[in-house]
Amino acid sequence: LTSVTPGMVGGMLAASLGAGFLGGIMSGFLAGYAALLINRDLRLHRNLEGLKPVLIIPLLSTLIVGLLMLYVVGTPVPAASPSRAASFRRCRSRVAEGG
Repeated sequence: LTSVTPGMVGGMLAASLGAGFLGGIMSGFLAGYAALLINRDLRLHRNLEGLKPVLIIPLLSTLIVGLLMLYVVGTPVPAASPSRAASFRRCRSRVAEGG
């Protein structure tokens, strides 16, 4: 449940960056693994453990996913998508023409 917010933010960034379905899938995996790693490796004082699933994990994982989507995933995925879409359209038109 702690990776809902980063997943939604990553999906919205994927849509706004033009990364499409592939970028959305990548952002979902990034959100889940970021939340898992933060939950597993971040040790806090006993008094702050209650804030961890409510505030700290969603905030840090949203920051991680957002920055990775903007600077790592946001450039190569949209660059690869138009070429694949164009080749798919050419293949589809050849099939429709019968050759």
